[in-house]
Amino acid sequence: MMKDRQIRWGILGLGKIARSFTHDIQLSRTSRLYAVGSRSIEKARQYQSEYFAEKAYGSYEDLLKDPEIDVVYIATPHSLHYPLMMQAMDHGKAVLCEKPLTINARQAEAIIEKQQETGLFVMEALWTRFLPAYRALKKEIEEHPGRMLSMNADFCFTSDYNPSHRLYNPNLAGGSLLDIGIYPVFLALDLMGEPEDMQVSGFLEKGIDIRMSALFEYKQGRSALLYSDIQSPTRMEAVIRNESCVWVLPQRWHHLDEYYEIRDRQTTLHRYPKIGKGYYHEIVHVDDCLLKGLDQSPLYPLTSSLTLMKHLDEIRKKLNLHYPEEIEKI
Repeated sequence: MMKDRQIRWGILGLGKIARSFTHDIQLSRTSRLYAVGSRSIEKARQYQSEYFAEKAYGSYEDLLKDPEIDVVYIATPHSLHYPLMMQAMDHGKAVLCEKPLTINARQAEAIIEKQQETGLFVMEALWTRFLPAYRALKKEIEEHPGRMLSMNADFCFTSDYNPSHRLYNPNLAGGSLLDIGIYPVFLALDLMGEPEDMQVSGFLEKGIDIRMSALFEYKQGRSALLYSDIQSPTRMEAVIRNESCVWVLPQRWHHLDEYYEIRDRQTTLHRYPKIGKGYYHEIVHVDDCLLKGLDQSPLYPLTSSLTLMKHLDEIRKKLNLHYPEEIEKI
């Protein structure tokens, strides 16, 4: 078990998500921004000056070699998650890796095997799972009598085609599914469990999925309808229904502060505001796990990440969607 001190964080990949994450590190009493790493030393030093990191590195490898770092947050494009996690564990570092954990289940299984060998803490940064409102919702659903009957959830936004952007780059595992479709798939698995079957459709263009629609089918006609799209708008709501109650997660539900419970024709608003931009809650959870000497998150263990990745693989199989890295290894 670590001594009662601040956890020293290193960040790999200094894009938009990393900036929000860094903002929330600075709200945590148990966290300390120690080092930032980029493939450009100029970018790393600029980031260092903006956020007052102690060290800046011009390569990911150099950051991982720093013996003072307790845990690294990986915020690079999807295709780099797997090799960087393996390198991080080789250097004795605990890891919080931005979702998706990997680009396929085969890689996720290798990460789990490596984690078991090293005993190092590794967790997927699926931040929704750690938000106070989501934790309250999950507890309420689990304690509420009656079977889960249905769910509708989507995640969409508009963007213009840009071949230089990671979202449209198949070599970086771009597309809607791994970037945003992962959220509604996570929601269905976490609240309704694994389906008996699934029906999938979508639209592929230039090696990535623009949109995806999946119907998870459960016993006795229960279902979850899930949708993602990177070229059209939506209200981004989720509706969850059991035999006597409906829960409505309002716009941009993946970082919710509140939800509605509809029961007996009465609507009740439940508010659980997040701290900072929302990443704070997964950050302090990782800190707590490390300070307690845990090698797995009790809220979102790697087995949950593997289950999620297996279902994302199945969706891609039905879409006939393969990334170049995978094709080369077949």
